[in-house]
Amino acid sequence: MKEFMKSKMCLRFSHFIVIACVLIMSCLGCSKEENKGLNIGIIVPLTGGAADFGMWAQNGVHIAVEELNEKRNRKIRVFFEDSRMNTNEGLSAFKKLVSVNKVSAVITSGSGVVLGIAPVADADKILQLNHAAVSPKIRDAGDYTFTLVNDADIETDEMASLVINKLGLKDMAVLYANTSYGVGTKDAVVRSFTQLGGKIVATESFEEDSADFRSQLLKLRQARPQATYFVANIKDSGRLLKQAQELGFKTQWVSYNAFESPEVINTAGQAAEGVIYTSSNLFDTSLTSERENSFYGKYLKKYGMAPNIYAATAYDAVYLIALAHENTDGSGEAMKNFLYKIKDYQGSSGLINFDATGSARKPVFLKTVRDDKFVIYQQH
Repeated sequence: MKEFMKSKMCLRFSHFIVIACVLIMSCLGCSKEENKGLNIGIIVPLTGGAADFGMWAQNGVHIAVEELNEKRNRKIRVFFEDSRMNTNEGLSAFKKLVSVNKVSAVITSGSGVVLGIAPVADADKILQLNHAAVSPKIRDAGDYTFTLVNDADIETDEMASLVINKLGLKDMAVLYANTSYGVGTKDAVVRSFTQLGGKIVATESFEEDSADFRSQLLKLRQARPQATYFVANIKDSGRLLKQAQELGFKTQWVSYNAFESPEVINTAGQAAEGVIYTSSNLFDTSLTSERENSFYGKYLKKYGMAPNIYAATAYDAVYLIALAHENTDGSGEAMKNFLYKIKDYQGSSGLINFDATGSARKPVFLKTVRDDKFVIYQQH
């Protein structure tokens, strides 16, 4: 009887061991399966005067995630945080995304936000893909920070060449937002134009999301600039152009690719006509790649409006992070090294190659507003 009971207990213990092993293996399998997933944080302005940047990022990201999750076993999850274009808000959002949401990478915009996050991203070995900020300082911000748009130096060089060498306008004024990207772009404008023999006759700054620009505009008007470069968010761009027209301030207005938003035309109306600006993307079926035009078509169908460069770069950022994650062990360092080796990646924003500073230099195109539409600039 004792032998029988002993045998029965051994059998029960064996069953317990088997069940425990199955449970352990099952849990390990779950962990392995969970590790296949990829978490990405999106730190963009969702409110305030720069909220359009957040909208473009959201739209581009959602299309990329939908496409990738349809064809991958590794599901991608994205977590959005509102930076309000504020450095401290952006840094707090980054820390939350890393500690709570366990993200492997973040997609960001806003020069102050990108620069604030960069040293922490280096320390934590978290990829940061800047899809919209243009401050030249970002080039030296950190090894884990990559940029998908041209910095201000590149675009202001192109604009200076047009204004001085082709339009023959030498006297330039600058009207800029008192922010990291505003000051950085103003400095780039001054450098670009003076190097080509231009003269900066006046500079005026304003606080972002201002309602009234008349004081600055009247001072600029007194200086009689032949051309005026303005650096502003979408809402401010429309308002300042309209107020300049009301004041009878006549100058050749020029700007950079953040200007390209239907909201500017809706706000400024006729005052936006003839503004010349630089852009890194054409979305012209005769001049761009199949990938670019495919994205353009999907975006137009899904959102009922054309995308701009920032929607395209947000879309590309998701794909590049997913590509790096899929082709490495998923560690921050391995993913970073993978991106530095990327060669001729065809994105929706154009061909992408990262240089030693993590910057992807793009071709620069000149565009303008004609008959309430954004079109390729052609000198008459």
